[in-house]
Amino acid sequence: MHLDVKIVGTKVYLRHGSLGADCDIVLLRKKKRSAYRRTGGAQSYTKNKGKRQKRQPKSQYVHFKGVRLSKGTPGKWYVPKCIGVADPKADSNLIGKELPTLCASLFYVGHGGFYRMQGSRKKIVLKSTTNSKGTCHKAYAPIGVQIARLKPTGGKDSGGEIVRMKYRVSQRRTKSASGVVSYGWLRSFSLE
Repeated sequence: MHLDVKIVGTKVYLRHGSLGADCDIVLLRKKKRSAYRRTGGAQSYTKNKGKRQKRQPKSQYVHFKGVRLSKGTPGKWYVPKCIGVADPKADSNLIGKELPTLCASLFYVGHGGFYRMQGSRKKIVLKSTTNSKGTCHKAYAPIGVQIARLKPTGGKDSGGEIVRMKYRVSQRRTKSASGVVSYGWLRSFSLE
């Protein structure tokens, strides 16, 4: 159950050995976990309601939107596409799409009109804008691809080895015929 990844331009190619019928290739993203437990939910005990308990903060790879990727022919390179999501009502537009489209929601316009990368605190500004404290010109989000078995109740098992990647957003400089310089967003992938 070995998984290989290669990146050519903005395309991501996968290659794997023979997979079991119950195995799926899933897309993951690295998510930070808070240093506190939140309590007070419907299932919490009365004595714990409203109390914040400190815990060890950590980062962990989680199943991103329940995305399942297509399987190819064992031993051959192919471009994976989305074949299923956890919430078909909200994310049905992702089915049949490749990785650049699946990861596009990690880069978004946040509060105040600033560009943000999910999981990062810094605001991303174009190079034509002066860089100030709390802003940057490029960012990345850690993602991964893994072979895992999905549980019938939802979620997945611990799965196999994670191929760690980065979804990067940088800027491309373009100069028009009249000499005006402008910047645009350039999205790419890289292997860790």
